Amino acid sequence: MIKPAQKDLVYKEATFLTPSAKTLQEMLQAARRKLKFAVQREQRHGVDNDSARVWNSTTKCGNLTCGMFHTYEHGRSQLILGVADDVEEYDVLSSLAPEHKKKPSEFNEGLLFFGVTDNHVAVLQSFALRFGPFEEYLNWLLRDASHEMDADNYLKLTDPPTKKRLKDRTLKPLHSVVISPSLHSSPQAPLQDGAAKTTKKLGMSLLSSDWKPLKAILSLAGAELPDELRLDNDFDPKHLQVSIELKWLNGKKDRAQTPVLDTIMHAFQDVPNPPIKAVMVNGQEIKGEELRLRRPASIQVDGKIPVPRSVYDEMVKFLVDLKKAGDIS
Repeated sequence: MIKPAQKDLVYKEATFLTPSAKTLQEMLQAARRKLKFAVQREQRHGVDNDSARVWNSTTKCGNLTCGMFHTYEHGRSQLILGVADDVEEYDVLSSLAPEHKKKPSEFNEGLLFFGVTDNHVAVLQSFALRFGPFEEYLNWLLRDASHEMDADNYLKLTDPPTKKRLKDRTLKPLHSVVISPSLHSSPQAPLQDGAAKTTKKLGMSLLSSDWKPLKAILSLAGAELPDELRLDNDFDPKHLQVSIELKWLNGKKDRAQTPVLDTIMHAFQDVPNPPIKAVMVNGQEIKGEELRLRRPASIQVDGKIPVPRSVYDEMVKFLVDLKKAGDIS
């Protein structure tokens, strides 16, 4: 049954380590012509080389080159629960993907939709498939599979701050960027206290999704950091806030652009509502998702699966509206 559902479209800008004569859209179109068969566009990875990701379907919608990006694992079986009202426990079954047209098939694990015009990219992510794997795949596709991009070049999908809020000078230059990830608590081994056991210590740590981007950013700045950040003491994490502030101490000139903020946002690209705050010299603040160009859209879904044409039509509207608002060129 087809019905509408609210989904988030996100804008990304394709940037290259070395400026390219071709846009991302031109590269993708050329790659598609070179790699006609899906198996040529399938990237194998993982320990046993069984994990795969592929740009499968492609279509044209207005000026956009649109497509569906999938991840899956060859030969993977899927657990199925036999649901019934009159049983104490559901039966657990293991099933391989059924044959399709007398050929093997695979269970789709993640699905991502994209639309590209020039170097502008609109994306509809899924919970199972985010920007990071998509960016890695595009680099493999353009460098290794199709050779549309030089071997020493690199593509990044970046979160440009909105032109109206950061780039057109209606806001003052950046004063600092503050990263404030949440702490997560876990009790440590209880200590013996007479006949009863009581917890005397509470361990607090950052989740790996928060700590890994932080570690990468601070390592680039020359810091030596542990593999994890954990604090052991008898205080409540609700009463503790960890913040890392990157502050500019020089004049305004070097803050006309925002490469540091862009780098930090890219590190947190797969983190919803990133724990980041941009502070201007006059005290104005822009936080989290406000630093991204995104918009909720009503997408038609068939079951839980978005209908491609509905997704692509909304992407066209999204990019047109961004251009009208002056957020993108």
